[in-house]
Amino acid sequence: MSPTLSRENYFLTVINQIEEHTVEAGSLEEELQQLLLDLARLVQANQSFSEAVLERINSSFERYPAVHLKIKSIPQEEPAIPEPDSTKKPAPGVRPSLLLYTQFVDGPDQLKRMYMEALISLLEALERKPIDLQTCTQCGSWFIPYERASVTRFCSTKCRNRYHYLLGKTNRQEATS
Repeated sequence: MSPTLSRENYFLTVINQIEEHTVEAGSLEEELQQLLLDLARLVQANQSFSEAVLERINSSFERYPAVHLKIKSIPQEEPAIPEPDSTKKPAPGVRPSLLLYTQFVDGPDQLKRMYMEALISLLEALERKPIDLQTCTQCGSWFIPYERASVTRFCSTKCRNRYHYLLGKTNRQEATS
């Protein structure tokens, strides 16, 4: 697995940096960027993916073959201390382990690769379990709240404190006016 993809919720990093990226109109990067944002909005609204959305995802992967996949069979390791009954054969049905190695076609600085990795990361997260994707009331960043938090409107304590500070400041100004 790619080191980037092994980072859980990598898609949040990419989504929160989208405003900093400059993409050409009609380019594959723009299409991937829009697809990533559309998927995030669907997850945020707790909606399932329609057939049209699934077709867009599949089409994007067909248009940009981003990954070369290699599979290697790894023999099971021998025990460090041989067992007394050395005539023992492996249990029937025991298979050697597999090692998957993915290699991206483009370098990590390419936006289309970054968006493709973010799409894969989001889809992997959804495959593991449903996620509650939200946007921060203060800064607008995307985040996944802690599982114990039933109602969360802010991505961090800093944003929550800033929001309440500005709210109090506004209320004090209105009261003196």
